[in-house]
Amino acid sequence: MLQENIYDKEQLQIVKEDWKIRDQIKEERSKLSEEEREKLRLSYNRFLGDTSCRIVKEFLHKHVPEKYDITVSGYIWPLPREYDLLIVRREAKPRKYTRAYNIDDVFFIIEVKARGMFPEKDGKEKGLKRAVDKLAKNLKEPITKFKKPHVKLACLLIGEAVPKREDALKWTKKVREFMKEHNIPVFILSNTRAKTPEEAVKPFKGEWKKFVKYVVENLPKT
Repeated sequence: MLQENIYDKEQLQIVKEDWKIRDQIKEERSKLSEEEREKLRLSYNRFLGDTSCRIVKEFLHKHVPEKYDITVSGYIWPLPREYDLLIVRREAKPRKYTRAYNIDDVFFIIEVKARGMFPEKDGKEKGLKRAVDKLAKNLKEPITKFKKPHVKLACLLIGEAVPKREDALKWTKKVREFMKEHNIPVFILSNTRAKTPEEAVKPFKGEWKKFVKYVVENLPKT
């Protein structure tokens, strides 16, 4: 029971930290003109995305064996694509002047999304499917290109919007279903429509534990 509580507390703390920073940024943005806010919108989104990855890294690092390290916004040489989190061999070093690691030193690619999976254009199921397929292709590129099946994949959503209406698209179910077609598991920590972090994590209790267990069990033991 104690171990269960540790994971539940960490899940809540991750969501709290993410919400706190977003509230602080929201307050700062409110001081800007509408024109300035729009001009900086993408920059703020990138900033918040980077922050979310660093929050996850801090908590995941507590569970990953010491022989591994976690890097934020890393690359896999020589691909130009940036990955949210890479779990690499601890002694591994990126190429000089880069954050790019050799594929043999990489064991996990983790996609982190702070506010869920956004569909392309039409906002419906087909748009979600296209977005998922595109993401899965990008994540799997190093594995297929270099033929390195030892690299595992996972997608962690700090938050996802749970539909308000019973007949609404079951977004979380569809996200998992579409990613499963690519053999990529999805873990969801909270409901972004909730009013408090405590309320937000309730529908997804135990997801952080499942995510940590999946990562640790799929890392080489030797």
